[in-house]
Amino acid sequence: MTAQRARRYMALNFYGKVAFVAQKDTIETDHDPANIKKAAKEERRLRLADALRNNLQKRKQQARSRPALSPKVPTPKNSADSEE
Repeated sequence: MTAQRARRYMALNFYGKVAFVAQKDTIETDHDPANIKKAAKEERRLRLADALRNNLQKRKQQARSRPALSPKVPTPKNSADSEE
């Protein structure tokens, strides 16, 4: 997370007494519980979005590092290995 994004989206600080309002780089002191709750909800949403994005990138990276699956070739039933 970049410093600008951290400043922009930081939801709660100082035990919920100071709320950093989204889309602003200035600190606004806000004691209204509704605004603090809204900022906390936005922070949770952004953290979830970051986690999902990171998980998707990790899964894509793992998929690229795995060898490609070869298609299954059916074995004939009358092969020499299966005869008794």
